[in-house]
Amino acid sequence: MEEEAALQEITNFITESQARVTQELAIATRIENAFEVEIEEFYDLSGDGNIGIKANQETGWNVGVGGSGRRIKSRVYRFKGWREGASAEVTENTSNNNSEVEEN
Repeated sequence: MEEEAALQEITNFITESQARVTQELAIATRIENAFEVEIEEFYDLSGDGNIGIKANQETGWNVGVGGSGRRIKSRVYRFKGWREGASAEVTENTSNNNSEVEEN
């Protein structure tokens, strides 16, 4: 049972990785064929930490360490138009590509 779960986890990881690669290739193709492209990237890296020491005659010493962090990344693509002759190339490339990606 554990082997099946591990195998399923590996399969899911591979499938997810392949989907990311396919998505990036599709975006790259659209960028290549767009008349104008705007890309906005947003990053928020933040974190905090604390250290505490407490001394009490009855209980002795207490030492504590804590921390937290977060990372937010977002990319927004805006495509405007097609460069001249691009739509025929994209149609040809799409018809030769056997892979499909469905985005939910």
